[in-house]
Amino acid sequence: MTPKPQFVSVLGPPGSGKGTQCALLKEQYRCEHISVGDLLRSEADDPESPYAAILQENLKHGRIGTKEMTVGIMKRKVDELVKQGEEIILLDGFPRKVETAEYFEKTVGPLQLIIVLVCSDEVLEKRLLERSRADDDMETIRKRITVFKETTVKVAEAYRENGIVVEVNADDELVAVATDILKALERGSVQLGRRQT
Repeated sequence: MTPKPQFVSVLGPPGSGKGTQCALLKEQYRCEHISVGDLLRSEADDPESPYAAILQENLKHGRIGTKEMTVGIMKRKVDELVKQGEEIILLDGFPRKVETAEYFEKTVGPLQLIIVLVCSDEVLEKRLLERSRADDDMETIRKRITVFKETTVKVAEAYRENGIVVEVNADDELVAVATDILKALERGSVQLGRRQT
């Protein structure tokens, strides 16, 4: 039987650097990175996907969709990565809701660690405005930060008593945040091996 990988959730508001930090870890260490947003956008663009139409509608309105659909799409990706021998999988921006986390653990596997990138609203707004994606006007930015605080923060709260939640100050520079994330992984018994160069 193939061993289950260790799942590390990386949560944080938009602009906290989740994707950047996960990509940096993947580049330097033996782990894989699943960006749920990218995965769902890719599925929405796939004309063969039975979920394409509903995903396009959800993404247009900033919704992620049902836990069954989201986790089902993720499970396909996880199964593919497990076949490739991946042992540590970083879940970028997932799970966003407690019920989705519970469903993921029931159908895919347990969360080993939840890293929460904590960042001040001022820094988030500045980063997002500098990033200047089409949907990053100030009103949209503030709404996305509020949604994070109202929903995703509850995931960390629900798992805190399990001792698997670690907060990292994401206001710092890129390298300092990366160093703190590595320390958090170590504390959470997630051993990343360096990639061979």
